[in-house]
Formats: sequence, C-alpha cells, structure tokens
Amino acid sequence: MRRRVLLGVLLVILLLGAVFGFKLVPSTELQTAFAQAGATYVGSEVCAACHKAIYDNFKATGHPYKLRTAEEARAAGLPKPSYVEWKDILFVIGGFKWKARYVDQNGYIITQSKDGSIKGKNQFNIETEQFVDYEAGKAKPYDCGSCHTTGYSKEGNQLGKPGLIGTWVFNGIQCEACHGPASQHVANGGDKTKIKIDRSAAACGTCHSRGTDMAVIPAKPPFIEHHEQYQELLQSPHKKLDCVTCHNPHKRARLDMPATCASCHVTQVADFQGSKHQQAGVRCESCHMPNLVKTAVQRGPFEADIPAHLFTINTDTKAKQFSDDGKFANGYVTWQYACLPCHSGRDEAWAAQYLKGVHKLGK
Repeated sequence: MRRRVLLGVLLVILLLGAVFGFKLVPSTELQTAFAQAGATYVGSEVCAACHKAIYDNFKATGHPYKLRTAEEARAAGLPKPSYVEWKDILFVIGGFKWKARYVDQNGYIITQSKDGSIKGKNQFNIETEQFVDYEAGKAKPYDCGSCHTTGYSKEGNQLGKPGLIGTWVFNGIQCEACHGPASQHVANGGDKTKIKIDRSAAACGTCHSRGTDMAVIPAKPPFIEHHEQYQELLQSPHKKLDCVTCHNPHKRARLDMPATCASCHVTQVADFQGSKHQQAGVRCESCHMPNLVKTAVQRGPFEADIPAHLFTINTDTKAKQFSDDGKFANGYVTWQYACLPCHSGRDEAWAAQYLKGVHKLGK
C-alpha cells in the first residue's frame, strides 16, 4: 500500500513537470519506490550468490537472528524456560548476543507456565546464563515484527496466530529488510538502480529508536533503554554523521569500524598517546561510550551492557544524567558513568580534580 502511494505521488510530480514545463527531482525514497515497483522478496540466500563475502559477514551479526523458529534456536544451543517444552514454542526472539525470549504456539510471548503456577523466569540472559523475569504473568502479543522481520505488514496475523501482530515474508532482519524487495535487481543482472541503498542515519533509526519523538532519549534510570542509538546520536555532537561513518552495516558493530576516533579527533588522540590510561589499555570508547544502556544485564551501579552513543562527557560534576522525572536521559555522559565502572568508590571531589585534562594524565 505504501509503495503504491509513493508511486502515485511520483506520477503526479512527473505530470506537473510535463504540464508546466519544469523539472522536479523526486526524493530518494520516491525514486526507490519507482525502481522497485512490482518487485518481490527473494531471500538473503539469493543475494549470497553474488555477494558472498558480504553475506558471510552479515550472517555473523545479530540481525538475521532477531526472530527464528524454535528448531533453529534449539539447534543453536539456546536453552528454554524450565516449565515449557520445545514443542510448545513457536519462535525465539533474539538469542544471538544479549538475551532470548520465547513465543508460544498461539503467538504470545511466554510469561508464565500454562497453568499459571510459575510466572516469569522467561528471559534468558546470555552473559550470565540465567533466566530472569520479563513482564511476568502478563498477556504479551508479539508485536515487534516491524523491526524483527523482513517484508513486514501491520495487517493480519502471521500463520493465522492471534498473538502474532502483522505478517511478514522472512523471519529476522534479512538483506531485504534494509534494501527492499530485490527481484527486479536480480532479474536485471544486479542493476543498482533497482535496489534500495540508503546510507542515512535515519534509515538505521527506523528500528534503532523508541517511540516517535526523536528529540528525546527515553530512559529507565539508572540506565537508558535499549535500541535507542539513533535518538542518542541526534542529541550528541555527532548528530550530522551517519551510522555508516563509523560502522560497516554488514558486520558486527565492534568488529569493523570504517572510521575511528583518530580519523577526526587528531589532537585528542595525540594527547592520549602515552598517558596512564592509554598504557593501561583504556580506549576512547571506554569513557566516551560507556555501557549506559541496558538491554539485559546490569553489571554495576553505573554499568549496564550496551555502549551509549552520546560521546560528550560533561565535566560539570553537578550535571545530572537524567531528567528530574526520570523519563529521559540528557545528551551527554556524566562522570559517574564515565569513571566509576573502573574507579569505584571515588567521589565528586576526586572527579573534579581529574576530569579536565584527563587525556594527558601522567604525561
């Protein structure tokens, strides 16, 4: 439906140009919709025939495993909640790096045993290898398909299951989740004008955000909520950069970064070389991208399990990490999150002494 609307708008633009004698250049989104008109989904394995190296890198990321069948998850070695059998599980959500949740045969996220006698212990945290509570005892339809599947439509119910909200073509984030349906691209010998290539941060932000207001960073103190990297980026000094400036979208985020801090921050990196922190193995992101975001595990009072994309450390020791009502995070990192994961027990006076000039500490 959305593609048909975009095509209609494009045709109106072209007609206006023909009637009034001027040329209007449609947006990239409209051009893509026109190029992919009538295209269908072919699957990542078809992409692999020509893009083998990219496909292999992609398969080593978490994207294709955002949603998988119980059989696939079991074969990968994931455990299940003790009070359910594998035959009662339809899908497993995630389970690649941080956590796994489970969907029953009716399409609802499992939050308790069938008879209700056991509630919770339904989220498996990979780091600790423990089951913890997630929405224990609540009825939770699976409505995450827009960011966990490929070819998603909000209409209908996948497989006719009442708890599965919407329908989709493939489980997980496959190649065509970002590149769009590829049949025309394949049929035309890999014609790049017939495939979607969107390198903007907003493209990643379609899923790496929470809610509809991109000007705020939703939080649950003492941490930021997960999958909000786009909102964090927009509140940071790097807001004009695209995600692909630093990340290869086909590889795991920390394994291959096209640009490093040294590419832009030449002076700071030069100051840092030979400092106490550098000699101790501390990296730029250790302090400027601390684990201020929680998806599964809290490692300490000021450390969770996902790096924040805020970058700036506020050297005012009175600065607050969160709004007074606790609903949102501020667009910087406070000293507690930058320093205390390593320097536990230190106080505000200590921070005031070392925060400024820290890049040259010990030189």
